[in-house]
Amino acid sequence: MITAELIDSNQSLEEVKSHLHRVSEMAIDLEFDKNRYRYGFNLCLMQIATPDDCFLVDPLSPDLNVENLFPALENASTEKLVFAFGEDLRLLHQLGCFPKALYDLKTAASLLNYPPASLTDLLHQIIGVEVGASAQNSNWYKRPLSEKQINYAADDVRFLGALRNQIEAEADKQGIRSWIEEENERLNSVSFADLPESVAFRKKDMAGLSEFMWHVLKSLLEFREEVAKSVNRPSFQVIHKDLLVAIAGDPSALKQWNNTRMVHRAAHNSSVKRKLEEVLEEARAEAQSKGLSLGKPAVPRLSPEEYKRFREQRDMREKIKRDVFTPVKSRLVEQYGEHAATFMLSNRAIDDLLIGNGEPLPQYRRQLLTEIGDELGLDVRPYLR
Repeated sequence: MITAELIDSNQSLEEVKSHLHRVSEMAIDLEFDKNRYRYGFNLCLMQIATPDDCFLVDPLSPDLNVENLFPALENASTEKLVFAFGEDLRLLHQLGCFPKALYDLKTAASLLNYPPASLTDLLHQIIGVEVGASAQNSNWYKRPLSEKQINYAADDVRFLGALRNQIEAEADKQGIRSWIEEENERLNSVSFADLPESVAFRKKDMAGLSEFMWHVLKSLLEFREEVAKSVNRPSFQVIHKDLLVAIAGDPSALKQWNNTRMVHRAAHNSSVKRKLEEVLEEARAEAQSKGLSLGKPAVPRLSPEEYKRFREQRDMREKIKRDVFTPVKSRLVEQYGEHAATFMLSNRAIDDLLIGNGEPLPQYRRQLLTEIGDELGLDVRPYLR
């Protein structure tokens, strides 16, 4: 088995870069912390494997600038084997790195009708490799890395080449290699560059609140985000949202400030409390000046006419799902298996098609669904994007 080499200096990173420019294929994976131990979405380790080497690049080392490696990841002539790379790609895009020539093995395994599984399970099932216990949820900020962390991180990349070889052999046998290529093209065209690094509040936070309370709560949540960033702690740990909701409804709830389960010690000081009181006073005054109601819900209730229209549209979508997409998906299951069918036509994908949301389907899926629909005497064309 290939031994993992820890890369923690720019000098050793230059040697890795030189090596990567000479290979046609590499496997990559990231270990990151997303508001678990620190504030925000942060890269903690980058794993790279070639047929002969495995490197663990430490972006937390003061002697290494991980951005120096980005050109190697963006080199379109080198294929990058990955596994369930969505969040990893989101992080790289936010760091200004846009990898090219990605090949996601989890997608390929789904199209081959393998059940949803971890990489550990698929390595055992497909190529008979047993790897050690997971360290995914460990603290990847800690240095030095433990032996368990090093082995887990290396195992995430050093067997992907062998896994790809077996998957491609099965894909050729089933004649679906072009499907995998289309899905990979789709992955390579995704961009997360414009997404915000963090979101202070979400629409679901509005539930059960009045217009007035929601306006105040938004300001309090934005303030919490500022505090969390300044103390480098996940925002949910700094000030409990339940306390902010209570304060938004009744300022006297600030008396709970001394409850250590509600306020983290990093934020538990008079200056933070004083600033919170200022934000609260300003938000309440602004809500009053806007004429926001203490009784009217932040999420407006539908009028009888709107509710009737909503019910009619919902019932129509359910009828189309029942009469068109259910038999089409059943035929997909018969021909390609339950897991492949669910990947190609999940319930969420059907809802998106009927509502008009989401990305257009890959060409092979549109063609496949159209052909099956024609066989069944069902016209799916009006619903495909």
